[in-house]
Amino acid sequence: MELQAIAKFGLPRTIEIQDATLREIDWYRRTERAATVRRASRNLWRRREEFFVVDDVNTRQMKLRGVEHGRRRTWSVKAMDAELRQRTMIEGEHGLEPMALFVGRHGRMLTSQRWEQIFLDAHARTLRIIKEHDLGLEMSHQVRIHDLRHTFAVYMLELLTELLRKQDAEEYARSGRVPAYATDHQSRNPFLTVMRLLGSFVWIRPDQGAGSGAVDRKAEEGGRAEP
Repeated sequence: MELQAIAKFGLPRTIEIQDATLREIDWYRRTERAATVRRASRNLWRRREEFFVVDDVNTRQMKLRGVEHGRRRTWSVKAMDAELRQRTMIEGEHGLEPMALFVGRHGRMLTSQRWEQIFLDAHARTLRIIKEHDLGLEMSHQVRIHDLRHTFAVYMLELLTELLRKQDAEEYARSGRVPAYATDHQSRNPFLTVMRLLGSFVWIRPDQGAGSGAVDRKAEEGGRAEP
């Protein structure tokens, strides 16, 4: 999936989601989310003039077309900021429903503040359970949603390193040739691959010095009104 407007510093990046995570998300989508959306659909319909109501989804170009404030609009998904995403709806089986995946009890996309509160509450519950059951576990002073990036990075680095070792062993068994070290080429370096997945990898143009921090930015593609 391509992101830009909601990415760090508004820089374009590509995110990848693992199959196991998609299966977990689909279970949430078909159970808890479906029930929440159904309860909120009537209230959302009464407030439909406030929303960007989508009636055409172009999955090939990743663009949404619909009505916003009485006008036809087309938006590139990657150029949609958080405020617009929170107002983006589509007509479903039971009325309007948000196009956002994770929703609160009122059927709207969760805000960043709400996500932080969810993690604060989870941290408090964990501390309480540890104390009640005398588990002898240590927890950090606080747990933030940003910490998931660290967990993801460690997990992916281990996974990619093991994958490379397996590929190298198979190549050696097949040809008797010792493959180049993973760090010898950017495309085989697990650390750089994880940096790309996290959106932290900065490409330095050949004509710039290493300390320049030059970044090739893509032109931002925003929404446009239709006559």
